[in-house]
Amino acid sequence: MEEKCDTPDCLRGVVRGDTYFPLCLPCQKGMRPMTNPKSPHAWNTSTSKNEKTTGKPKDQDKPTNKPKPKLKIVIPKSKQGNWKKDKSDMEIKRLQKKAVELIFSSYWYGWPKGVPEAFTKIFKDYGAFITGREVPSKMVGTPDVHTSHINARGNSAFVLVMEAIYPMEGEMRTFTTIEKSPVMMEALGDVSPTDAIEMIKHDGQPFTFNKKDEQTYTWDDANGVKREIPKWAIA
Repeated sequence: MEEKCDTPDCLRGVVRGDTYFPLCLPCQKGMRPMTNPKSPHAWNTSTSKNEKTTGKPKDQDKPTNKPKPKLKIVIPKSKQGNWKKDKSDMEIKRLQKKAVELIFSSYWYGWPKGVPEAFTKIFKDYGAFITGREVPSKMVGTPDVHTSHINARGNSAFVLVMEAIYPMEGEMRTFTTIEKSPVMMEALGDVSPTDAIEMIKHDGQPFTFNKKDEQTYTWDDANGVKREIPKWAIA
């Protein structure tokens, strides 16, 4: 709503509002009053600018104190549900073993031997399918000939193989896992995955081992085939 400027000779309009002042802005600055009644700025010749352009009083454009509508965020529920549903205990156990196999067979760059030490603590509750720790070799030094048992659990990476992968997945799957695992291949040294499978199959059986080098020995399997075995796998 406009009113006439309080300067007697000024015909400018002053919009009444929150910052209302009875003098127009030019008069407040000491400028000459506007005396032309035909000027579009004359208060008695037109309505307010807002009424000209919008057709509604200025006050209707002022913000109200009504609360703004609140945005409601709805997170959809997962359609997968419980992954254990409709699965037998054997199937659940197999899937758990496969998941752990993937974790341990992967190479974790930047960690000693490619496996974070925290894994031992993280997976300690999974004793149902990862039991025991590595069993160190009791062989003293590196004798040229040594008679003892095969101990495939002599390296931490192969504890998983003996406890989960080989019993559940079989020979071919175990071979593939060993072949694709940098950690396991490093533990084997010069021993091939094929000889590693024979080492696993004959775990706990007695043999005579002959020294090849400081890290590797040889032995003859039941068929008389010469195999290689890492030093840590001799009990």
